[in-house]
Amino acid sequence: MLYGYIRTSQGRKRSEFPLGTLEWRDKVILNIRDRSLRDKLNTYFQEPLWVPLPLGDSDALMGHTWDRLEPGDEEHFMEALKRLHRLDLFVDLDS
Repeated sequence: MLYGYIRTSQGRKRSEFPLGTLEWRDKVILNIRDRSLRDKLNTYFQEPLWVPLPLGDSDALMGHTWDRLEPGDEEHFMEALKRLHRLDLFVDLDS
């Protein structure tokens, strides 16, 4: 379920009612009634993402380089879900 964040004096809190659903079935499936939000998320999930790629091993981490995740696979979808908070959105994967 996809929820919005509400800004309060105590910080951001999840909205009471869901905005729609997001699914991965070999492609992103959006079930969202709000047309502008649906278009915004369609664009968001079609953009490539840059993720840090660690250099070295777990004992001697030397830093990182960047790897580009292209849209169209589950790894890109999951990484994009992790970053939805930047759009003031929250996905509850358990529902």
